[in-house]
Amino acid sequence: MPEGHVVEGNSKLEASQAVAEIAGPSLAGAIVQWLSAPLALVLDAASFLVSALCLLWVRAREGAPVAPGKHPSIWKQIAEGFRVIVERPVLRAIAGCSSILNFFETILSTLYTLYVVNELHISAALLGVILGVGSVGGLLGALIATRVARWKGIGPALLLTTVMSMVGALLLPLAQGPMVVPLLIVGRFLMGMSATIYNVNQLSLRQMTTPTVLQGRVNATIRFLAGGSVPPGALLGGLLGTWLGLRTTLILVVARIGIAFVWLLCSSVRGMVKPERTL
Repeated sequence: MPEGHVVEGNSKLEASQAVAEIAGPSLAGAIVQWLSAPLALVLDAASFLVSALCLLWVRAREGAPVAPGKHPSIWKQIAEGFRVIVERPVLRAIAGCSSILNFFETILSTLYTLYVVNELHISAALLGVILGVGSVGGLLGALIATRVARWKGIGPALLLTTVMSMVGALLLPLAQGPMVVPLLIVGRFLMGMSATIYNVNQLSLRQMTTPTVLQGRVNATIRFLAGGSVPPGALLGGLLGTWLGLRTTLILVVARIGIAFVWLLCSSVRGMVKPERTL
């Protein structure tokens, strides 16, 4: 993909995912009501077939396949993925920031529903609306991710999104009194929008600074590191929520999300406007 289209392409992919997250639950409820739950599951299974057919339309030139027996062992490929990330400051910064954000945002998401329902006494219907607003924020973030990157550059865009994420998370423990619902809505919107803008730009930066032959290994390694922070985050969130209380834990989480900002600020990513394309 040409360099100028990398961010745009990733933005469109995130937009399609956000639309699916908004439309999916609504359509599911209507289909279950009209056709019954078993038929809804049949339609869901059929949707995977449609996805497979869509892949047949993809037209892209691929390199010649490696002859059998010439593939390096899986352990060598894993080691190479880690080595590349450790040696390259940009990839190291992205891997660290993504892992930090995933860890603390998982703690927040683990406690979110409990806090909103049990302590703020928000109804299930209103909670659904608030969560839906987060998906709308994600869609808007996907639509403007390219413009944000062009406005100040990919590096500053990533720094901006970490600040937005921290502000959105801060509104959750601050939501009290007559402003509880507006603050929850704004907070969820900011978190949804910032997460999508961050994902689009960090993925684009990775793709533009990683040699093509290493794309798969680097992507798998960063996904392993960032995704691997989710289970301990969920576990720690439950423990802290039990020991310290939900609101106190949420305040601590907000403060710790700032570590991701500091991590990027102290890296070479902060000044990146238009990274050099690595073949």
